[in-house]
Amino acid sequence: MKSSILRPIAFVITFVACTQLQSQTAVLYDFTFDVAPALRQELPKYDGAGRAKGNYVRGEWVPETTRQTLNSRYVESICETLTAALIDVYGYEAVHIMYPGALSMTVHPSRMDGFPKASLKKAVKRNPSDNYIQCEIALKGRSSGTLVVMNKQREASLKVNAEITLTSFRQDGTIEDLKSIKINDLISAFDENRVVRLEDEFTRVLGAGYLSQSDMERLFLASLQSLLR
Repeated sequence: MKSSILRPIAFVITFVACTQLQSQTAVLYDFTFDVAPALRQELPKYDGAGRAKGNYVRGEWVPETTRQTLNSRYVESICETLTAALIDVYGYEAVHIMYPGALSMTVHPSRMDGFPKASLKKAVKRNPSDNYIQCEIALKGRSSGTLVVMNKQREASLKVNAEITLTSFRQDGTIEDLKSIKINDLISAFDENRVVRLEDEFTRVLGAGYLSQSDMERLFLASLQSLLR
């Protein structure tokens, strides 16, 4: 008789515990996304009127340049991919993304703008939650090429290494979970799809000489999958 009375109570306790686990939430408050300048295409700078910026040096025009960055569409896609993975792996009910303000910029040569970069103290104050997520990824490496004069063909190649760390904090700043991994020669996944493009009317380029925005997103996904495997 006693066991028949305890059985419903045990069920209620189990149900409540499961409900509490499933109702946990998290905040993505800090996401550092670095890509070495050597891996990104050099692009000309333009002023507000759309004119190329630069200066004359010894009678020759030298344009001002910048390196390829991730636009807002890719930033949002990468953040949403990460939050979906967090929900899948940790079972969060929801993960809030703390995007920075429009005027928030960085001067770090490798850093991509637009990703969350709040402090833990600020995140806890503004967004009460169970856990607070910090993610750091760095794509490092080099780009090289060999010019073959006879047939005007240039072989472009990339070598990319990745380091990714994912840390989950509690409200008091203690670590709930930490995962980290280093991956060497991550670009090998792109060898099967050798890009052919024309550098000019005479020169053909085989292979990718730099990372496009799509490549950066794909390499992040590959790194994240290896981390959470």
